[in-house]
This record gives sequence, structure tokens and C-alpha cells, in this order.
Amino acid sequence: MSEVAIAVVLQELQKTNKHLEKLTASYADQDILDSADMKLLFKICDKTLYRWRKKQYFPSRKMGGKYFYSKRIIMAILRTRLETQYHSITKPGAYTTF
Repeated sequence: MSEVAIAVVLQELQKTNKHLEKLTASYADQDILDSADMKLLFKICDKTLYRWRKKQYFPSRKMGGKYFYSKRIIMAILRTRLETQYHSITKPGAYTTF
């Protein structure tokens, strides 16, 4: 992978990390997230959140006709995804050069 490609990927990861830090700070005083929070956090629509819930990608609870999610678990999933994404692109040979 060329140095330019690595720099671009690292820049995108830094943007994603800053976005995650902003979202984490905005939800710092809450222990649970609702569906609207999840859609904002993952930048997804209702249908995608529904499919993820049905596939049990993360635990949820339905109370009073509304779904809720553990902020601690969701943030851990996001961090793990970010770390995995970062490590997969920094491995030698992860991307082919053009």
C-alpha cells in the first residue's frame, strides 16, 4: 500500500474517531439509547435498525412499545468495530497497490 493511501485511510479513521468521541460525549449522561439515538449513531434508517434487531446484532428491550439499548454495550461494539477496522488496514498486504 502506498504512503498516500495509508495517509488517506488514517485520515478517514481519525474523522470517524472524532465523530464517535462527539457522540459519546453527547450521550455521556444517559445509560440507555432509544431507536432515534441508534439511527443517529449508526447513520441508518428505521428498516435497517429493524433488521439488525431481528438478527440480534445487539441486545434490546421493548418497553411501552419502544425499544431501548444499553449504551455501554453499543459503545463497546462501536469501539471494537473501529479497532478492528484500523488493525485490518494497517496490516501489511491488507490492500493491494494500484
